[in-house]
Amino acid sequence: MFQLNIWRYDADCIVQLAWGERQQLSTSLKYPADLIHSYQNWQQCYRRAYPVLTRGRGEDFSFTPAAVDWKHETEKAEKVLLDAFERWLGGKELLAIRQKIQQEAQRSNASVELLVACNSIDLVRLPWEAWQLVANLRISRTILDAGEEPVWVEPKPRKGVPRILVILGNSSELNLQEDRKALRVLQKVARVEYIQFEIRQKAEGRGQKAQKSNPPDTYHLPPATCYLITEFRKRINDAIADERGWDMLIFAGHSQETNLTGGIIELAPQVFLSISEIESALLQAQAQGLQLAIFNSCSGLSIAESLIKLGCPQVLVMREPIYDGVAQVFLKQLCQSLVAYRDIQQAMLDACQYCESEKLSYPSAYLIPSLFRHPGLQKELFQFERSRWKRWWRDWQPSRREAIAFGATVFLSLMFPFQELLLDLRTFTQAFYRQQTSQLLSNPQPLVLLVSVDQESLNQAKETIEQFETKPIDREYLGKLVNRLQELKVKTAGIDYILDESEPKQELLSEAIRSTVAKVGTWLVFAVNHRKQLEVFPEIAEMNWSFGGDIDFFSWEVQFPEDATCNKKCPFAYSLALAHTLNQEDNLPSELQPRLENKGELQQEVSAYLQRKPQLIASLAKQVDSPLGLRSIIDFSLPPQQIYQQVPAKDFFTGNFPQIQEQVVIIAAGGYEQAEDTFSMPLALKYWCWVENVPAKQNYRCPEVFTGGEAHAYMVHHLLSQHQVKLIPNWWVIAIAALLGKGATLLLLQQPQQQRRQWGKGLVIATAMSGIVSLQVYLSSLLVIPWLLPSVVFIVYITPGLRKKIHA
Repeated sequence: MFQLNIWRYDADCIVQLAWGERQQLSTSLKYPADLIHSYQNWQQCYRRAYPVLTRGRGEDFSFTPAAVDWKHETEKAEKVLLDAFERWLGGKELLAIRQKIQQEAQRSNASVELLVACNSIDLVRLPWEAWQLVANLRISRTILDAGEEPVWVEPKPRKGVPRILVILGNSSELNLQEDRKALRVLQKVARVEYIQFEIRQKAEGRGQKAQKSNPPDTYHLPPATCYLITEFRKRINDAIADERGWDMLIFAGHSQETNLTGGIIELAPQVFLSISEIESALLQAQAQGLQLAIFNSCSGLSIAESLIKLGCPQVLVMREPIYDGVAQVFLKQLCQSLVAYRDIQQAMLDACQYCESEKLSYPSAYLIPSLFRHPGLQKELFQFERSRWKRWWRDWQPSRREAIAFGATVFLSLMFPFQELLLDLRTFTQAFYRQQTSQLLSNPQPLVLLVSVDQESLNQAKETIEQFETKPIDREYLGKLVNRLQELKVKTAGIDYILDESEPKQELLSEAIRSTVAKVGTWLVFAVNHRKQLEVFPEIAEMNWSFGGDIDFFSWEVQFPEDATCNKKCPFAYSLALAHTLNQEDNLPSELQPRLENKGELQQEVSAYLQRKPQLIASLAKQVDSPLGLRSIIDFSLPPQQIYQQVPAKDFFTGNFPQIQEQVVIIAAGGYEQAEDTFSMPLALKYWCWVENVPAKQNYRCPEVFTGGEAHAYMVHHLLSQHQVKLIPNWWVIAIAALLGKGATLLLLQQPQQQRRQWGKGLVIATAMSGIVSLQVYLSSLLVIPWLLPSVVFIVYITPGLRKKIHA
């Protein structure tokens, strides 16, 4: 891009061509007197070539029929002007400048951009766009001095559908309805809003002679009209400064140049508005994304200079008075080119070329329009984006604030300790919500009897068993518990102790286990740990007539095997659920029953049988194949009392358990001092403990630990009752919340401030209500929809849309 700067001092001119990083060529030449005369002659002929109905105010160019054909005279004057202009620019003084531009044009396949800036209004009025130096040269204007301390900042592109504000001025003498028709085509690519003074004045007919009127400062309006005018001025100011922002501002009507106020536009008959009066609103519009201003009105040079100084990137004006019909034709062609996705300069050239092709009707009209560009904002020319995907990406591309919020929350959601904290808080909230809304299970029958070997039971056992060992658990004591299983004819039982080594008195345990299997046919599941390669010691139990279940689990997650029939490894709780399910079958083949004389591994025999008859475990199989790989978690929102019946081991020897044959019995460590599989008590279970015990027992202290046996009891309950709570990953919902937040922000930015605040309140309330909905969905659909982090992301996204000042 080149910039051609011209300074005129009387009859002398200094010309400078600047480009790149401070590269330039300079020369001087005379400003010819014949060029001045040619311009003045052309200007006089041009103004007489059209009827009075121009879009300007000033001297009266009344049309008086005469023998002179002013259109023809304008054509002759135009040729004289352009010839004088070309001779001036084609002199030897500018040879180096012309060659530099021509060389660049030859190297470049694209158009070469040339910005022309002049210090003299006489130079500015010249038709620089008509300079035929090279075919691919595109000339636009700029100004030499945009202010020593600019008040502007480079605007950020608006997001969302392009918005265009159209201000229609005094229509008493102009047919602005044609302008409306021309502008309709823009609705294909943008949202167009109109503003116009509503009171209809008595209008002169098109083509009639304009009457002399009093100067604006002596024209008196009725009081009611004065009030409406004041309100209309405020309405225009507020519309321009709309915080939703505009991409384009269009004015159609009367305008004229002024020296001190930056140009004026006419709102109603003899009611004017200067650019300086709406300076603050224009600054706000520019900061909020205004890219282009079009003044389809007369004599707009001072308007263009004012707007450029205010920071408007591009301004299209008419340098001379323009006939109403020409303005309509020009605007129609301009809009058609814009909706064809041409940039504003090419659209202006298209419209000028059309006017030039119709020069018999519109003499010299093609020389009038000029595009001004801000010298400090050398960005791409305004153009409606052809690619919807590009526009979509521009609108939906996250801001720095949004990207940080999204990245930080996703990062936190993937950190295991933070996942644990969020899940702990969520299950606690669910427990509170379930209890407060009375949505507990009705008539629950605990499916599990948990025999807890607690410290009191161990202390009692030490008094009756010689050489009692706590770690590893005394084998004789375990044998007594197994004998008690035999006495109660328990059908399914699990021992949540890893018996992987030979220990003293293990023969007593082995004898008790074999006796129970032989006499009762109890399905026994022994704890193993495949990750640590810890298996049941063969002298204690054999896998030919028992199961081995992996007690390892992760983050309160219900464990499932790879195959529903447990062909390979099988989790401890799932093995118990599987054994209990098979126990309910009356016609199970004898070779699948736990018998000491079995030859093959019982688990493999069962797996092979179930592969032939999968309907026997259909309720378990459908839980194994989780949709989308969602995790199934332990539901601590259910109180332990509804999940399992917990009894100390010391009471198990003497207690009465009428439902025990319908229950799964688990013998597990009860949190004594040397027990290893203990965990911090989940908040939800602390809450249930407080609800059940603290009000009735003032000095009661809830346990500080939660045992692995209790976790397995929860898992067995969930598997047998098909209570499968699925956890949606936080980052899934965070991504959805980010999309919803971005969409909501784009909608908010399209609304007026008052409505935006109302919508904002509604969105905040909806976000809070979504938390309650997610709590109910958990209970009704057994689906955990994360709320906290997604809500944070959503609020962060919509907050800019709720602020009073928006820089979209």
